[in-house]
Amino acid sequence: MLLAGSAAAQPVDYSVEASASFYGDNTEFFNPFREGETLIGVYGFVVGEARTSDRLAIRAGLFGNQRFASRDAFDEWRPVISLVIGSRSSRLILGTIETVRRAQGFGPDRSGPHGLLPPLQVEVLSFTRPWEAGAQWLVETPSIMHESWVNWQGLATDGQRERFDAGSVSRFKVQRALT
Repeated sequence: MLLAGSAAAQPVDYSVEASASFYGDNTEFFNPFREGETLIGVYGFVVGEARTSDRLAIRAGLFGNQRFASRDAFDEWRPVISLVIGSRSSRLILGTIETVRRAQGFGPDRSGPHGLLPPLQVEVLSFTRPWEAGAQWLVETPSIMHESWVNWQGLATDGQRERFDAGSVSRFKVQRALT
């Protein structure tokens, strides 16, 4: 009720964003960390945002992932629903978390969903699991980049245990050339 009251007192800014990523990955080898497979496809988001203040936004939309040569038109459809609390420099996201952000620069640790080094993250997660839901805290300032997250990958049922991922990544700029 407090959120609704504050939203009614201030004007609401609306925006819509759409993005799509074409991906291709071919690994004819396998190891203990990854199966050999070829992935070619495209995933995309269409998300609307209602910003009720400079510290509160509600996002809603749709995510789709389509692997080429699949029998289905889209292999995966998911809702995008998020509550974003905080400013641009420090925000808490509850619901669909931001995994499609890319860190500036070049390198394998900057192209994955959370910017982890390849030994800690299977790089193919960028293609097979770009939609994640849970809780995320992001800090983005000129000298600090930080992300902490928990995302749920499977609910606890009689046939399977609950499964989730959690992590934290930080970058601190000490000098201009050293991070």
